[in-house]
Amino acid sequence: MRKETALLLAETVKKLRPERILEIGTCIGISGLTALSACEGRLTTVEIDPDLAERARENFRKAGFSERAEVIEGDCAECLRYMESNRYDLIILDGPKAHYAELFGTLKPMMRDGGVLFADDVSFHGKVNSGYNEHKHRTIVRNMEEFLRKLTSDEDFRTEIFAIEDGVAVAVKEKK
Repeated sequence: MRKETALLLAETVKKLRPERILEIGTCIGISGLTALSACEGRLTTVEIDPDLAERARENFRKAGFSERAEVIEGDCAECLRYMESNRYDLIILDGPKAHYAELFGTLKPMMRDGGVLFADDVSFHGKVNSGYNEHKHRTIVRNMEEFLRKLTSDEDFRTEIFAIEDGVAVAVKEKK
């Protein structure tokens, strides 16, 4: 997560003050550290790469957040099957870009009303909604475009797209 995106995340977390945070795509824990630094909530984060998961655990420990951060190793789609009854105030989506659209259907019912979905990298290097059609990233781009269509057309969400760095979508699930 880059600087402007981290600042937007911190601002979002300070306003929301989430108690329960779910993150898809831990990497080394930067966005998780950003969120935990801005609130008193608890983080559950999923990372498929065991080496990155271990580095994230170490970073949470060094920052004094190991009691509030649970790092789960595994494929997010598999892990979410066991977590579907959990409810979260904030979901940070920074995992497999080609799967944002399908993950949205799983994550939506896991969000509390008034909760926020913070999706990073939604412009995918400027390729999304640009007419990009080269073979190398075509599937990722098309799937990200589908995710953005689903998110922005979903009447349960109020979504804002930020054209910073690699693009961020911030969607608030409306209270019913």
